[in-house]
Amino acid sequence: MNRTFQSKLAPYIEGLINERQTCGYSFLCYTSHLIRFDSFIVENGLDSGELDETLFTAWAAQLETENQNSRNSRVYAVCELANYMESLGCTVFHPYKLGRRERTTPYIPTKDELKKLFTHIDRSRVKHKAFERFNIEYPILIRLYYHCGLRLNEAVGLRKKDADLRRGTFYIRHSKGDKDRIVQLPDDLLALVNTYDGKMEKSYLHDREWFFPGLYADKPFSKHAIDKKFRELWMGAFPLWSGERPTIHSLRHAFVVHRMDDWVLEGNDLKTLMPYLSQYLGHSSIEETMYYYHQLDARSKAVRGILESCCPVVRGASL
Repeated sequence: MNRTFQSKLAPYIEGLINERQTCGYSFLCYTSHLIRFDSFIVENGLDSGELDETLFTAWAAQLETENQNSRNSRVYAVCELANYMESLGCTVFHPYKLGRRERTTPYIPTKDELKKLFTHIDRSRVKHKAFERFNIEYPILIRLYYHCGLRLNEAVGLRKKDADLRRGTFYIRHSKGDKDRIVQLPDDLLALVNTYDGKMEKSYLHDREWFFPGLYADKPFSKHAIDKKFRELWMGAFPLWSGERPTIHSLRHAFVVHRMDDWVLEGNDLKTLMPYLSQYLGHSSIEETMYYYHQLDARSKAVRGILESCCPVVRGASL
């Protein structure tokens, strides 16, 4: 790690991060929270060397600038630290339960909007020569979120060894619920990915570890960096846009919604296809996949009706 921790809990923070990285877990988001936590301890005079109730309660207070989900994410990082310290024999405060996760309705981009977005991404250029490779990384990386329905951390966390471009697959490791799965790439996207990989190997980074190297070549993009870049690219494609905007995770929702809409319009048997879609997305049940489609419910009552008539499993599902 490049970061030097300052608090008396530093050995435990470093130990937790090293353990997770050694085991191959994507811990980038929580690492950033722990870096902030280390500074928080010192800056607020709470550096007793113990993870006690006073420290945890101060850290867990929700900020005016964050929603419940953001607060839960940074509190969960310290919960993991508490579990790690306890496994080493330390006496720690057992955190109370996290607040209920907020369910927000994402903006689902239309196919026409996505076409305009990808055209803009393809034409956009990073002018700094040291980061010229981003010009071929962003178009492919962001397409993966839509065309393969990947979660935010799944795409940025891809390693070169996880790509089998001869078979056209990515191996997704330690995803939500600590589950692995194989994702098959569409043929047209596979052609673009092969071209990207060839250019990256030949012109930029030979024998790289990460399929999409981030700001530093030996590290992947962070989830926050890609989320921020997506917002920038969206406003570049739609400079007069106002109101509700999509996030990078909206592309995963769009993948589900557009795929199911197409199946309905084509007259396919959704009852047969839904289990395959759920497995492809890494969901544990069809109901979990249906939640994504439920996001469009208020805007697409007609298609929802067709879906329910074609796929009885949807009726009464817990969304």
